[in-house]
Amino acid sequence: MIIATVAGVAFGVKTGNYLTGIFVGVVLGVVLSFIGSKLRARSKR
Repeated sequence: MIIATVAGVAFGVKTGNYLTGIFVGVVLGVVLSFIGSKLRARSKR
């Protein structure tokens, strides 16, 4: 989640559009946590 937030902030700073950066950060965080939980579930089996 922290990585996604940093990426979102970096995107917002680069483009100058902070709301889009926050949105990108949130979406990335959700996607990464979803993928992470899927990988953890698979490795437990």
